[in-house]
Amino acid sequence: MTLRKSKLSDLKNIGKKTEKWLNDFDIYTKGDIEKYGPVTLYKILKANGYKVNLIFVYALQGALMDSHWNKLPTEVKEKLNREINDQ
Repeated sequence: MTLRKSKLSDLKNIGKKTEKWLNDFDIYTKGDIEKYGPVTLYKILKANGYKVNLIFVYALQGALMDSHWNKLPTEVKEKLNREINDQ
């Protein structure tokens, strides 16, 4: 049996707790986050009882962009908000 080593907590905005939550759903890499997208991952975790919020979405997007979540451009945050509300 091969154990996967996650490096998510090496990314900006992602701590050990978020890393563990994502690992619970076989998300181990930046590529995995890109594959599903921050909004889809938010919805998966929320549907499974995890205490995620809008900051979680911003944090994942920031990790993809190598930017602190509160430094994301307004248009990026607005797009994420629309995606959350449209689905």
